[in-house]
Amino acid sequence: MKSLSDGKNSMASNTESWSCGDEESWPSGVEESDCEDDFMKPHFTRVLCPAFGSANPDIDDGYAGDKGQTASDQQPPTKRLKKSKSTIIDDGYAGDKDQTASDQEPPPKRRLRGKQSIPTPVRRTVDNFASDRGLSRASLLRLLHFGVPMILLNVLFYIHQHHQPIQNLDCVEFYSGIGVIAESFQEAGLRSRTFDIGAHRVQQDATSPEGFLNQMYLAMSTKELYQGGGISHWATVCSSWVFMSRDSTGRSSERPEGYQSRPCVAIGNCQVSRMCLILAFFAATLRHWILEQPATSIMREATWMKWVRRISPTFHIRTWLGMYGAATMKPTQLESGSAWSVRLHRQRDSTRDAEWAAVEGVHHETPDSTSGRIRVTGHSGLKRSQEYPKGYGQEVLRQFAQGRAELTEPPADDDGSDSIDWDKFASQRAFHNVDWRAANLEDIAEFLSIPMERPL
Repeated sequence: MKSLSDGKNSMASNTESWSCGDEESWPSGVEESDCEDDFMKPHFTRVLCPAFGSANPDIDDGYAGDKGQTASDQQPPTKRLKKSKSTIIDDGYAGDKDQTASDQEPPPKRRLRGKQSIPTPVRRTVDNFASDRGLSRASLLRLLHFGVPMILLNVLFYIHQHHQPIQNLDCVEFYSGIGVIAESFQEAGLRSRTFDIGAHRVQQDATSPEGFLNQMYLAMSTKELYQGGGISHWATVCSSWVFMSRDSTGRSSERPEGYQSRPCVAIGNCQVSRMCLILAFFAATLRHWILEQPATSIMREATWMKWVRRISPTFHIRTWLGMYGAATMKPTQLESGSAWSVRLHRQRDSTRDAEWAAVEGVHHETPDSTSGRIRVTGHSGLKRSQEYPKGYGQEVLRQFAQGRAELTEPPADDDGSDSIDWDKFASQRAFHNVDWRAANLEDIAEFLSIPMERPL
């Protein structure tokens, strides 16, 4: 922050300077009486009379001399204020009294030695644009073909240029809770990281700019296919997407975005829409991903998840976490971009129904006699059902290790051109017509001071 004196100096540097010897030297329209009441008086004072800080026009050289000494006997001033556009001239000598400013020898001009070349802008080819974002040419063209918002490309540029992620992670577990998936990878000697708001209320909050940037950084830090491939496992908050909350959220298969003015719904929409942008990055760069949700969740019906299914091959799997050792049956659905994920399917063992029924996750109350509506409330086992069983984490690791090289490559739409066809990119965005307002991307642009629609 600039100090007050800096502000005064800047004001003085942008103001014409005059000598203080006579009334004609005052700025036009500014008289002594004007300066007495004007709040700008200190600024004029610093320009006109720097030695004493006085605005008295009778003083012109910063020193009045002894009282008995006449003005003609006084020594010539050592510093004078020469009328100039914005600078104070101090040459150590004021010149002869009868010598005009035009007779004084002008300062020597600065000369440039050698021939000066005119700088030319760097040509932004497809390969340059991709490498500036840590992407291959094919990955960049896929993102353009997907019709991602421009802000995502700018975020990739910012993170790659300023933080340079090292692609050394085998697994990132988003919304990790106690981190069962990441722990399973670590026990196998693989590198993994977790992301959960329980670890930090701001840096790991997916709805904050900092949280999204940390998510994107971790995504860029996972290994690419040629390095063996990395995976992200998502357990995005399901509380506003399951059937138990539909009365308050207004979500349905026909209107999955629900009552968007309600805070809990807006937060859920922001989390899912931002997640889908990162899933598009994983699909374009040939990385693995899995999204886990309860069986009653309608998250996959959201506009942004439908967009993910349009732009890349996805697989939908039904399974039971109870078959992996969970305390309840926990019917579950998985969405993934990897074919090997279908091997995570499990059939429910009906012989264990009595065991699971003893630990209920929800309680169905007696139907209302008037409306027939059935109230469903949480039960003692609901909290325990949120944690993944150890067996599930180990099975994800085992199937990933077997199929990490199995990945369906979406088309790159490469016509061999050396420049980016921005009109074609705009038409792809218009074709998909995805509303990203719920993602609050303008907050990220403001946080980083980067443009929303213009490429960096």
